[in-house]
Amino acid sequence: MCTILPFIASIAFMLLAVPVAAQDSSTNVTTNQTTNVAFSRSLVDDVIADADKSLYLRYGVFVNAARNYHTANFREITGCPTCNPLFFGNKESWGWQAGVLGEMPLVEHLGASLRLSYSSMGVNVRQQEILAVGNEGIDKPTPIEHRINTQLGVFGLEPALTYRPLDALTLFVGMRLGIFLSAYYDNEEVVLVDTLAFKFADGTTSSKRNVRSGTIPNIASVIASAMAGVSYEIPLNRTGTVLFAPEISYNYGLNALTTDKDWRAHALRFGAALKMSPYRTIRPELTPEIQEKMRQLKRLDSIIVTERMNNAVQIARTDSLNRAITARLEEFKKFGLSVNITRVVGIGTDGKEIVKPTITVEQFHASVAHPLLAMVFFEENSAVLPSRYRRLRADERARFTFESVADKSNAVLYAHILNVVGKRMTDNPLAVLYLTGCNAGVSGETDNLKLSEQRAIAVSDYLQDVWKIAGKRLIIQKRNLPEQAPVAVAGVLPNSAAVAAENRRVELSSNMPEILTHVSMDFVKSVVTPPAVQFGIAMESGAGIKQWEFAVEQFSGTEAVSLLQRSGGKEYSLVLEWRFESEPASIPQTGQDITIQLTMTDVNNRNADTPILSIPVKQLSVEQKELNNAADKRLDMMDIIGFDAAGNLDETSLFIINRLRQTLKPKANLTILGYTDQSGDAANDKASAERRTQSVAKALQGFTAKVVTVGGTNMSDNSLAEGRFYNRFVRIQVETPVR
Repeated sequence: MCTILPFIASIAFMLLAVPVAAQDSSTNVTTNQTTNVAFSRSLVDDVIADADKSLYLRYGVFVNAARNYHTANFREITGCPTCNPLFFGNKESWGWQAGVLGEMPLVEHLGASLRLSYSSMGVNVRQQEILAVGNEGIDKPTPIEHRINTQLGVFGLEPALTYRPLDALTLFVGMRLGIFLSAYYDNEEVVLVDTLAFKFADGTTSSKRNVRSGTIPNIASVIASAMAGVSYEIPLNRTGTVLFAPEISYNYGLNALTTDKDWRAHALRFGAALKMSPYRTIRPELTPEIQEKMRQLKRLDSIIVTERMNNAVQIARTDSLNRAITARLEEFKKFGLSVNITRVVGIGTDGKEIVKPTITVEQFHASVAHPLLAMVFFEENSAVLPSRYRRLRADERARFTFESVADKSNAVLYAHILNVVGKRMTDNPLAVLYLTGCNAGVSGETDNLKLSEQRAIAVSDYLQDVWKIAGKRLIIQKRNLPEQAPVAVAGVLPNSAAVAAENRRVELSSNMPEILTHVSMDFVKSVVTPPAVQFGIAMESGAGIKQWEFAVEQFSGTEAVSLLQRSGGKEYSLVLEWRFESEPASIPQTGQDITIQLTMTDVNNRNADTPILSIPVKQLSVEQKELNNAADKRLDMMDIIGFDAAGNLDETSLFIINRLRQTLKPKANLTILGYTDQSGDAANDKASAERRTQSVAKALQGFTAKVVTVGGTNMSDNSLAEGRFYNRFVRIQVETPVR
């Protein structure tokens, strides 16, 4: 569309430039010029609106008269005897057909159609003969007539291919598949002379015999026929959206109507259809020459799309065409549409802009150690495990693995705390788990040791029921406030709502540190330089912006992979930022260049888009560095959350850090970052983070470390008790040179 519109715009400008016929007075000249310009602008709108719309899309209804031709070589319908050996031969009858239709284009003038119809194709047969004396009591030669009337109603499905040698003339060929909705017959033999009659053995007489009626036996489940025909469309309105189409077609039956007789039906149909088109079919402005040029532009547009799927060299070859499109779009601004990517810059770690950036994606061997918060929190005055804790069924226990949660966030890991502890208790049969139930010490929970005990029992029940941990290995304890809890002043806790939520818990501890230690995982980490890219965008629309979309893609082989998408309505920001750390799924996966495009639609559903821009990508995989024996490093990260109120490390955290010390290499570079939640005074919170950071730095004495106190963070949800605990952490980052 973006390639065709500039060409349409140029046609529009030529139309606007058509001279106005001279008039006798200057007043008439001015009036006619104004009228001509208004007409041309309206014409331009029509061209833009309908240029890419299908000329041959139709739907409607049709009615046909049908001349049915029945061929048969049998003398009677099964179960309906006759004495005439030549009774049922080739017969003709009139019928009718009606239904609905739909037509759609495929390529150029070739298309497809589908019709649903109901057809009446019954036949009446009359056969006369002279009965000899003695037949059914006949005492003199008697003329009789054999009569059989059939009523056949068929529901049909008619798929076909269509070809339009002219815009209005359609040739179609296909087939018709039908099922019988009704298949009845009436049969009788009638004496034609009033004074004569059949005399039966019981002494009765009648002018009729062999009277039968009912459903035709052995009717076929499906009948098929080949079909071919022609129709011609006549517009009924100015724009050609309503059309009257006389038509004629012929159906040739391919199989018999019954399974036990060779009875076939063919039909010549002629009638008319009333068709509707959702788009204009009368387009005088699109001359054959212009239509041919538009087809050339569409083919060129298809070539451009193909070239986008190749490497940077192929994309570069389209730059000249993109510049031409941009120039055309500048002209097109006169119609009130303009869209542009004003700049593309990288943002370095120091915040400085990088002009013409190259995105470098380097892979490193890495590990992450997620801390396990050894607490389970409960709602106020409740001992029911909250739904945010992921509970397994007993039959799911065997399929649970640490790998399924270790590569996720702290929040995902914590939701499985009871399953992690349950699996570790299963793997360590000598381990004992202590469950200490606590209450908030305020409101209805004051001195409510029964509630504290019930909370511990709820945790114990889950571990016994699902993980089959023996009850003697689960030691239930109870107390009011936790040991490490703020003290109430005059019955009121500081920041009472948040603190009370943190005190409504069951604390977990064990005789084996391995039960509550970190959950670790090795993986390959991608580090992107620069860490962010900024895009400047500008959009204008005289009519008003309806919607816009910004897309970043990368080709992997011949398949385009979407890396980043931004979209919106009439409002948009002048600057879009792409940060790889916060959107790891958007990191480029191959060394192919990435492509960028901005598309906008105005309230009149007219589209405009920018030329395709590209950013080079450099990929450094672990395998490449190993093959080239290049300098490399390993990245390891561990979070510590086990601190007392004074900021000192608890036993579990000391165990973890001592184990880390044993793995550190002499040349390892350490960075220690201190964080806290955002629930209290910012200065006090940062002081708490500072104390925790120094505790970790002291435990790692002997290794050179960069110590940074960051302060408040919202990496985890501060509205949840566990989220605040997880935000009070110290992160240890280790970079170890490999070679």
